[in-house]
Amino acid sequence: MGTVAWSFAAAVIGWLTLEFVGRPFRRFYDLRGEIISRLVQFSNVSPRWKEIPDDVGAVSGNREELPLSEEAIERLHEAENVLRDLASQLRAFALSFSGTIRSRLAVVFLAYPTPSIPMAVEETFTEKRSLKPCAST
Repeated sequence: MGTVAWSFAAAVIGWLTLEFVGRPFRRFYDLRGEIISRLVQFSNVSPRWKEIPDDVGAVSGNREELPLSEEAIERLHEAENVLRDLASQLRAFALSFSGTIRSRLAVVFLAYPTPSIPMAVEETFTEKRSLKPCAST
């Protein structure tokens, strides 16, 4: 009887681990792979506008419309729709799993104390660094 109970408990623990830890990570990597695939698919889509730089070469906020064929405009609309859909899926994933993933990571990091993120960022920005002047042209 004890062996059956231990086997059942191990099966339940394995299922819980797979369901609540493995599945969100698998979903994230599947979504990430889909995003990368679509970015490669639409990497050669022409832009609708060209940004015009100002006198020093920075982006001025002005833009000019580029001439596009009807086929290029249709492909641009398709890319916009597909990437917008993937962005919404990623956002929904982040909102639905953020609390559960944070709680899982908190359990892992309780055994390994690390400095808090704000403290690490503050230390990075307050480090003394020697700045060398740029050579002017």
